[in-house]
Amino acid sequence: MISLAGVIVVLALLRVGYILYEFYLDTASIAPGTAIRPMGVTFELLIAAVVSILAGGLCSLIGLSLSEIRRRWWHPLVAVALTWIPLFLSNWGFHYIVTLRKLVLSD
Repeated sequence: MISLAGVIVVLALLRVGYILYEFYLDTASIAPGTAIRPMGVTFELLIAAVVSILAGGLCSLIGLSLSEIRRRWWHPLVAVALTWIPLFLSNWGFHYIVTLRKLVLSD
């Protein structure tokens, strides 16, 4: 179960990378200082992060209950911590692209 949580994290990271790459290419033609409202991109990043946290966390919790038998409880806790990486990476990547392109986020 712990390796399944790792696979989910890797797939979520690949999806986040693809979404950020598409956002980077889409913003290439926008002039600096332009106000944008990228609701579709932020929604897709949110879905990837939530799926990683929920699915990876569920696998890790199942692994935690199974690891009580073998006394290796720290493995699932590391897996739970890893499931949060796509959320932080997507947030950092999105703001990096907005800053790099000198765009303005509108409400």
